[in-house]
Amino acid sequence: MATVALPKTLYPGTDFATGFFSVNVNRNLSEEQCSHFAFVDTRNADGEPIDAEKVKVGADEMEMTSEFAGSATKQAEAQYYHNYENGACYEYVLGLGTAGYGLTDGVEPVNRDDVFARLEKILATVKIRPVASEQTAEGPVAGAESAK
Repeated sequence: MATVALPKTLYPGTDFATGFFSVNVNRNLSEEQCSHFAFVDTRNADGEPIDAEKVKVGADEMEMTSEFAGSATKQAEAQYYHNYENGACYEYVLGLGTAGYGLTDGVEPVNRDDVFARLEKILATVKIRPVASEQTAEGPVAGAESAK
């Protein structure tokens, strides 16, 4: 649905390559399905889904999990948040990519906690407007007289 990217120049002198916040909406999932995450932890030999952690973000309670992938030349880390509102599953992804620490002299590792704290501040500002429920007519129909 939407993505916000952090400027590449935000962390000069570090291995910071990319940081982003994205929003995805899936209207085909039930509330129960929304609380389960789609990707599987490759460290889990039986391929079971990752157990999500309940976290409070602003006024909302969400399910959260994360994943990390890396090599000597680059690393990628993502945090996934899910919540169910207005009949839809909302997924928020906070992502960080690095160019690989130690490859160039004078390049320091980016402070991952700082990057994710900045992205979490964006997440905390997200507000989903409630869907107005349909109005139904109640009471007597206009012009109708009651029978006696």
